[in-house]
Amino acid sequence: MKIQQKDLFHGAALTQIIEHNSFKALNKVDDKYGHDLVNTDRRLMIKLTETDNPPWQFTFQPDDLQHLRDDIE
Repeated sequence: MKIQQKDLFHGAALTQIIEHNSFKALNKVDDKYGHDLVNTDRRLMIKLTETDNPPWQFTFQPDDLQHLRDDIE
């Protein structure tokens, strides 16, 4: 399996989470890339932007929003 750029950023974000002293477990919520469950009570969706301007602006597609709505419910 080829490692993609998004895998590197996903791994960097997860490393910050798992190094916290409250970390216990990480599980996939569903088949959506970057949609994870931290411990047993926190949902997480990691996004990657591929543009430099501005670097912290992310695009959410309709299916991303549906996953977030499902998490809220």
